[in-house]
This record gives sequence, structure tokens and C-alpha cells, in this order.
Amino acid sequence: MPKGDKYVKLGEYLENKDEDEIKLSYKAIEKIIGDKLPNSSYSHAEAWWANCNKNPQAISWMEAGFMTEWVTETYQNEIIHFIRNETK
Repeated sequence: MPKGDKYVKLGEYLENKDEDEIKLSYKAIEKIIGDKLPNSSYSHAEAWWANCNKNPQAISWMEAGFMTEWVTETYQNEIIHFIRNETK
């Protein structure tokens, strides 16, 4: 599997939602992608969940029209908050 392909399902999931704000637990994200999240998504959460177009995981949600928000405040509860990017 090419790097980043496992996050395609996350992008598809978000793209098919009508909501402008979606909160997903790490467990829910793992269920969506069908795999465990890497340790770095826990230990370096701010960087791993950043909206950086060089990270394959971020590309999946950014191409679906979403950005992550409030990672510093929510990752400790293993929740990621996605907000629809109106500029897409």
C-alpha cells in the first residue's frame, strides 16, 4: 500500500458527511481506516494532526474539505475535531 493510502477512507468518510463540524475519537478513526493509528498520533499529536499538505493523513481530510481544529485541547481525550474548510 503506498504511503498515505490507509487514510483515504477517512477522507471519504468526511466528504460524505453533511455536518460542518465532526468530532471523531481515535477509536472511531481507526475503525474508519481499518487500522491502528501510529504511536506518533498520540505522542506528537499537534504535529501529526496538523493541517500540513506534506502529511498523507492531513491530505486525506484536507482534500475532503476539512481542517483539524483544537488539537491541543482535544487530543488528550483522544478526540479530533474536524471543521469544514469553506475555502475549498
